[in-house]
Amino acid sequence: MYRNIKEKDPNFKFECTVDSNNRLENIAWSYASSIQAYEIFGDAVVFYATHRLTALDMPLEIWVGVNNYGVPCFFGCALLREENLRSFSWALKAPQTILTDQNMCLKEAIAMEMPATKHALCVWMIVVKFPSCFNAVLGEHYNEWKAEFFRLYNLESIEDFELGWRDMVNSFGLHTNRHIANLFALRMQWALPDLRTL
Repeated sequence: MYRNIKEKDPNFKFECTVDSNNRLENIAWSYASSIQAYEIFGDAVVFYATHRLTALDMPLEIWVGVNNYGVPCFFGCALLREENLRSFSWALKAPQTILTDQNMCLKEAIAMEMPATKHALCVWMIVVKFPSCFNAVLGEHYNEWKAEFFRLYNLESIEDFELGWRDMVNSFGLHTNRHIANLFALRMQWALPDLRTL
């Protein structure tokens, strides 16, 4: 299929690897318009690694960014046989900044393959997990807590953030909650609104 697309569009790019049995292991592809968008807007990239194609039982990795109008840009995709250090290392390209979820293999691969790239955790990918982590714990106070999280997230002062975080933990009785502890431990890696560093 990709060879057919390449014949029709010489600027279409794809790469693949095969295993020792000559079976498809990993494949990555990008359309000509996506390559052009990456050249212009690829200084900051979100590497979204949370989809899985059930039919192929393979993780689908997607690179996206934002153009100068704030509109999402599709840069490329990859199907990986396994989510491991070797596959992520193969799939990664080096932008100035990359935003990902909290996958530890992905974190190691970025550090190894792109040492000059700033790596941050995409807060949207963190927040999307909030309902499963906090709905049952907070009940009817969940939305109030989430609003407080975003207020704290947007603070510029480290001191104000840490004082506010402490107050929020006390207010909602989250002293022993492991998700709150994990969030706080990773706070230096969050991608903040303007990519400033806490």
